Amino acid sequence: MNIGTEPEIGQKETQRAARNREKLAELYPHFADSVRPILSELEAAGFRPRIQVAWRSPEEELKAYKAGISQSVHGMHGISGRLNQPESLAADVVENDDPDAIRIPFALQLASSAQAHSCQTGILMGLPHNLAEAVTAAIARGDWGARVKLGWNPLHVQAAGLSLGEARAGKRPGGAPAGTTPPRAGSGHEPAGVRPLRP
Repeated sequence: MNIGTEPEIGQKETQRAARNREKLAELYPHFADSVRPILSELEAAGFRPRIQVAWRSPEEELKAYKAGISQSVHGMHGISGRLNQPESLAADVVENDDPDAIRIPFALQLASSAQAHSCQTGILMGLPHNLAEAVTAAIARGDWGARVKLGWNPLHVQAAGLSLGEARAGKRPGGAPAGTTPPRAGSGHEPAGVRPLRP
């Protein structure tokens, strides 16, 4: 055992956990209750997931749009409550040890777990039908090593069954309007149908 490396490893893991707690607090509570088990399931699979981005301010949203990171000036990351408190309905989840990498096994398992918790990812964004079908089939089979082409934003997670227009109008996951106490995870809400994503 290399005792000299332990403090660095422990500190890094502590920082990851702290960052995830901080970013979860920027999410709408009902959505945060869905993202937590997604992170836990990825950890159980041997990954070290990190929420890289949760809520964005209007200025950050505009910057992301101009940089080509987002397809909308006012996306799911920028959703706020009635008192302008962060209520993001999107989270970008990366691999802690290589946050700039987009690896197929991680992206597929992220998408699979997201689907199981009333969420969806951008793994199919921009893909033609045949390539999207291949990704969907790989997820259904649990074939994490499948040689598939990923969509435009595979590490972007957002609440499923909720359009950007609905979110901006105040609708929230679980049917609760912005600023109300949402139902907690496990309350019987089944995963909703997939709609086009706008990060």
